[in-house]
Amino acid sequence: MEGEHPEPIPWKTGRLGIVPALDVLTLPMAAVSVPIAAVPEPAQAPVPAPVTAAAATTTAAVSMEAEPPKKKASKLSGSGIPPRRIAVVLKWSRRVSQVAFFALFMYFLFQTGFRGSFAARADAPVRLPLPVEGFLLADPFVAAMTALSTHQVYRGLLWSVGLLALTMVFGRVFCGWICPFGTLHHFFAWLLPSKKGRGAARVEANKTHTYQRVKYYLLYAFLVAGVAGSAIGGLFDPICIAVRAIGLGVIPGAQYLSHRALGAAQTLPVRMVQSAADHTQDILAQTVWQSRQFYFHQTWFIVFLLVAVLFANRFIPRFWCRVLCPLGAFLGVFSRFALFGMTKDHAKCTDCNLCLVHCQGADSPQGGVKWR
Repeated sequence: MEGEHPEPIPWKTGRLGIVPALDVLTLPMAAVSVPIAAVPEPAQAPVPAPVTAAAATTTAAVSMEAEPPKKKASKLSGSGIPPRRIAVVLKWSRRVSQVAFFALFMYFLFQTGFRGSFAARADAPVRLPLPVEGFLLADPFVAAMTALSTHQVYRGLLWSVGLLALTMVFGRVFCGWICPFGTLHHFFAWLLPSKKGRGAARVEANKTHTYQRVKYYLLYAFLVAGVAGSAIGGLFDPICIAVRAIGLGVIPGAQYLSHRALGAAQTLPVRMVQSAADHTQDILAQTVWQSRQFYFHQTWFIVFLLVAVLFANRFIPRFWCRVLCPLGAFLGVFSRFALFGMTKDHAKCTDCNLCLVHCQGADSPQGGVKWR
């Protein structure tokens, strides 16, 4: 044959013959090949020039610039599968509710400091302008103990009927969405996570255990004591504990530390710092605490008990809520008759397993919700 011989396709070198199209079904080479004698011998392909080290380095650098590094995907907890959107919305809604109610509780607690005047008529009652006792009046366990021990129903405690009605409609939402003491435990459980670690050990720690019956035994004992005329159960009520521990120990301690820090700032030879310290002290004295430092005897014991209960979360998640809280047990009894509640729909579940890893309420949701 006259003329130049065609060069073979590099990735087909060694297989002479007709090259099938790439977008159709490839036929066996025997069906489309021709005798080798009929195909002209290919000319020798030109040998490429050797690549120097500098050229190779430049080519590698250009390739790295052309392809940006891939961002490492964040590892999701649980099975690694993203949860449903409704689960994420409920999680953040609960967190917002917890922060809002805890802030309201602290605001009421700050307002219990009397900043008024006793220059009033003898028959005029001296009252604070805000319902600082709102959380206590909405406590149905306190209302039950008061009614049993005094044989009277106080009008202010009737607010607790509203919380019971909420529980019988939506379940025990108070513990996870409203309770300030539960929010405090939830925060410290996140700050100092359980020693159970992660994986199967953490899932097992979040399940229901027999020791959670202790709070029900305490509830029955306190109710019997109320019938006998003793309201000793108030020592274990979470609202009462939060008010005593924070109001008598945490706030005075924070006031002492702030006075020391701001007093040291006022001694600095910087006018701006001195002015800022003075204004900060004035604002705190008008909104948070009084200008006079208060001390309470035996406060160290109350604070010690608070720290011990919070530190117990390192060993048992939400230790107080699971094991000792009589208010949670009281609401748990009524939540068994709730009209609505959260259930696990296995048909829509994505098996993200976040409920098993992060649920500290011991609901054991693998087979559906089990009321505590």
